[in-house]
Amino acid sequence: MYNIKLNAEALNIVKAAIGADEGILDLATGMIKVKSCMSMHGIARRLGIDNVNHKPYSAYAEAGKRLKAAPADVKKDTREDAKANAKTEAKAELEKRKKIIGDTVGVGTVVRVFFETENPGEAELEHIVIIAEKESGYVASRMKLTTEGDLSEGEFVLQKGKDIVYKNMTYKNEVKVGCGFTDHVTENDFHKGAGGMIVGKVLNNKVLEELIKEYEEILAEETANAECKSEEAVV
Repeated sequence: MYNIKLNAEALNIVKAAIGADEGILDLATGMIKVKSCMSMHGIARRLGIDNVNHKPYSAYAEAGKRLKAAPADVKKDTREDAKANAKTEAKAELEKRKKIIGDTVGVGTVVRVFFETENPGEAELEHIVIIAEKESGYVASRMKLTTEGDLSEGEFVLQKGKDIVYKNMTYKNEVKVGCGFTDHVTENDFHKGAGGMIVGKVLNNKVLEELIKEYEEILAEETANAECKSEEAVV
């Protein structure tokens, strides 16, 4: 008995001739033992196979075709199911947010209005949150869709999903409120975009209370100053 080890060149010739990169070849019986079905199919493409595990190779060939086709179908179905599930979940989440936000303007409602800029004739679209209702309209706190810069006195940071909820989930995770006040705005002033007039709602009642308190303090100070000027004018 002689154990012969082929050199690299000869080994590559044998592998190419057989059509497999691994296995045990018995020249006396014509038996080749391989570990993978890929090696089996590779040998079948190169050589004539009598049987595989005492069964016709055709049975394995057909099974191989089915196995090859099945994963693609499964992956396709899985991707389609995932997309459908994601779409259903997104729709359900949107409906949930819409229910929380509501379709009636009230305290906490987030809408958009145009404010004039320093340049005459120009206006910018800004977000505001309603903090009080009046006979002449609404009182609102102006918002900034960023948290950049220092937090000024009277400003609050709202976190998406916790302090504030939006119909459109593309809003940033944090925004500022308390960046100035506006009063006597009416629904005629609200911008009505593709997503509708109402875009969100502030859920943090403590912040809303602080904002209205701050507005009332400013209003009281302005009233006091106006009365003082009036008295001075009389004197």
